[in-house]
This record gives sequence, structure tokens and C-alpha cells, in this order.
Amino acid sequence: MTIAQLFDLFNTLALLAWVPLFLPPKTIFRNWFLEQKIATVLLAASYLIFFIVFLFSGESPDLDFSFSGIKKLFANDSGLLVAWIHYLAFDMMVGIYECEQALKRGIPHWILLPCLLFTFMLGPIGWLMFWLLSRVYPLKLK
Repeated sequence: MTIAQLFDLFNTLALLAWVPLFLPPKTIFRNWFLEQKIATVLLAASYLIFFIVFLFSGESPDLDFSFSGIKKLFANDSGLLVAWIHYLAFDMMVGIYECEQALKRGIPHWILLPCLLFTFMLGPIGWLMFWLLSRVYPLKLK
């Protein structure tokens, strides 16, 4: 499988994994999906595997966290795939966190949906939207 095909595969899997997050909170599949965190575990495990393979492939540049070092990493197709899986995994973790917190805070699902959409598409912007929303809906005491 080529790097481009793997990229497409991970994008498709991530898109499918986001679908349950958009379902209403009382949906059995959604609740099970949130509890198990299967998508996040699979993305994190894939990231670990591809990172190790990339690190020992001879393709990886020296771990240099300067601008030019990161530019070299992203200029490499394998490095870009590893970085993209990293983004997909973190965005998924944030989306799940938002759903869990929304339930604890009593945030109506229809209000949460824009946050999830932005988290899926533009990660930190969606999280910022959710953070602002969470200031309006504090945690409920049991």
C-alpha cells in the first residue's frame, strides 16, 4: 500500500470514527463508542507503529525541532503520514473529551455540534469554542 493510499485510508477511518460523536447522547452505539475509545486507541497504535517504522527506515531526518527540521520532516511523505495520524488521533481524543464533558455539564447536543465540527476540521478552534461554551455550562455537582 502506498503512502497516499494509507493517507486516504486513515482519513476515511477518522471520518467514520467521528460519526458516532455527532449522534444524540442517548444512542447506545455512541455511548459504547465513547466508553471504549476504540478509534483513539487504533489511531494511537497506528501512530506508534508508523513512527517506529519511520524512525528506523533511514528516511527520517534527525530529530531537530527547529523550523528547518520540522520542514524536512513534513517534506518526507512517510513523515507527513506519521504527523497526520498524530493530528487525527489528537483531534479524536479532543472530540471524545468534548462529548464526555458536554454530558457532565448538561450541554445540549445541538449546541455541542458546531464545536465538534470545528474540532474535526480545525482542531484547536473547535476546542476553543468548546472551552468558551464550558464557561457557560459549569460542571454539575452530583
